[in-house]
Amino acid sequence: MCNPATLCVSDWNECSRDNGGCSHQCLNTPGSFLCTCPDNLQLGRDGRRCVGASQCLNNNAGCAHICDDSSGTVECRCHLGYTLGADGRSCQRNRCSQNNGGCQHVCTPRDDGRPSCSCHDGYRLGDDGTSCEDIDECAEQSPCNQRCTNTAGSFVCHCLPDHQLASDARTCFSVYTVLVDKCLHGNGGCDHMCTSTDEGRRCSCHPGYRLAADGLTCQDVDECLGEAHRCEHQCDNIPGSYRCSCRVGYILLDGQRCQDMDECSVQKGGCEQDCLNTEGSYRCSCQPGFQLDVDQRSCLKISDAPAAQPLTNSVQGDGPFPALRTLGAPPQTIEDCKPGFMGPECDLPCSAGTYGDGCNQLCTCLNGGTCHHVTGECSCPAGVSGERCEDGCPAGYFGPSCSERCPVPCPGNRCNKVSGYCECPPGYFGKQCYQICPQGTYGVNCQSKCTCHKPNTYRCNAERFRRRRCRCPGGVCNKDGRCICPPGFRGRRCRSPCRRNRYGPNCMFRGRCWNGARIDHVTGTCSCAAGFYGKLCKTKCPHGYHGKHCAEVCWCYNGGSCDPVSGQCSCPPGYMGHLCQDVCPQGTFGQGCRQRCARAPCDPVSGRFACPAGRAGVSCESPCPEGRYGPGCSRRCRCADGSSCDPVTGICDCAPDWLGNRCRRPNGE
Repeated sequence: MCNPATLCVSDWNECSRDNGGCSHQCLNTPGSFLCTCPDNLQLGRDGRRCVGASQCLNNNAGCAHICDDSSGTVECRCHLGYTLGADGRSCQRNRCSQNNGGCQHVCTPRDDGRPSCSCHDGYRLGDDGTSCEDIDECAEQSPCNQRCTNTAGSFVCHCLPDHQLASDARTCFSVYTVLVDKCLHGNGGCDHMCTSTDEGRRCSCHPGYRLAADGLTCQDVDECLGEAHRCEHQCDNIPGSYRCSCRVGYILLDGQRCQDMDECSVQKGGCEQDCLNTEGSYRCSCQPGFQLDVDQRSCLKISDAPAAQPLTNSVQGDGPFPALRTLGAPPQTIEDCKPGFMGPECDLPCSAGTYGDGCNQLCTCLNGGTCHHVTGECSCPAGVSGERCEDGCPAGYFGPSCSERCPVPCPGNRCNKVSGYCECPPGYFGKQCYQICPQGTYGVNCQSKCTCHKPNTYRCNAERFRRRRCRCPGGVCNKDGRCICPPGFRGRRCRSPCRRNRYGPNCMFRGRCWNGARIDHVTGTCSCAAGFYGKLCKTKCPHGYHGKHCAEVCWCYNGGSCDPVSGQCSCPPGYMGHLCQDVCPQGTFGQGCRQRCARAPCDPVSGRFACPAGRAGVSCESPCPEGRYGPGCSRRCRCADGSSCDPVTGICDCAPDWLGNRCRRPNGE
């Protein structure tokens, strides 16, 4: 405890309240506490309850490799390079772990361990089932409106002379057409993405959304309504995607499949005596000589249980008798009690399991939840939530009605849904696994006891060894004087952080961050470099974004691409400038406008000789003949009334009674 000046004067004994939540012995330690068990029992995974001998001792419980029953039920796991079979016990060699399973791109192991090959975007799987062949997008269905060049895994659009590429990198428009980028201001009114075209702007949406009828707004696609999801139990729609969850009584295995939860493994499921796990639920039972109370959890001695009274059809007292019912209870006067109360004086709350007017409504709370005697509102036990206590706690929450956040950080973000304590690696305990096992204990949850032949040889004093002082952070060392390091550190004096891709207590956890990101040596989280994002920093910034956390918007015009790290524009042939906004100066062409035309004027992209709009001939000496316009007079006028058009722009010279670019709109409309 600490005084108002924040000077800590003594340790608080957590064991003094409810035995610290321990089912057997509670051991107070400096700043925390520890549950211990008799020699014939071992501490369960919750760190509170003592369980019996390991089931894995009997023929490894049928597991081919690793058997783990610390949660109360047997869980089989496989060694590195193997995958668990469909029976949950056998192990097949993961062929993807060797030479990528023979796959050229992506290898995914099947349930039987055999590899399944797939390819990156822009490629298709070859006939041999392992190699990847480039898809020629230009040959199958060109995405470009003029010229298309196939590249490895993608394609590039090009334009004809006197045309330039629009911001969508696919559409070409004439350099002589005044094109206003409709997306420059207010994103063109689009909710998500905006593309400027000759016809105006076109809106599109991010994956997981669809364009609404107004052509501007993006609406979330509810994948849970159809068969787009792969959830075994329940599908919860979230903006732009979906999330799988399990019915109460189950836990999520791989983000999709559900497995029965053994509620009895944590504090006996709240049962006073015996707990029996069932598929998706559990039930309490009592030992001989006891019977289950109305709360379905407590046990009463049979001699103390209220005896059943004979039924009677008679009623004492003066009428009238509203809402008269025949009950299996002694005759009594029926009065108009307020909802939620009963008894001769209307001063007793409804009995457990009932509520409301006349206490004649049954509670519908599940999983050990109790209801309010007036409203029927459910109060959920620890680890359960929902209106009827039908849901398990969402990720990151624990406790009654799942109202409390799990402590952060926990190794692997694993938090017990009942206690909220982190699930610690061997040798550590405490709310955040930062405390080393007390003297004389070791292993998972410090549940194993040291067996030493000589006194005090299992661990030396925290501050001294062989009468010499430890030179360690916090003064913690073992009997040889070697330091016991805090999470994230290693070395003789714990001065060095964990090696690359290692983190946590004793540097025992292995992680990996991609694309130059470094892993935090204490928590294991990745800090992404500019140009990447995601939990492991594996994903490049989406097209049009760059920088730290991909939060910066690219501003490259005319099909220029943006460097995802720096945001610098890379211009296509024929363009230059900081934002690729300038056409090559007269007499130059190509990438960066660094090449000179053999004969001017020339196309800024290809360098081929080309007359400007309105001129033709060997030396561009002739004006366009009537009915022709554009570069080299290559285009035909399209005037509805046969009128001539401007030799440069193609705009028609309309008769007096007609209007519009093509003279199709009568004057006066």
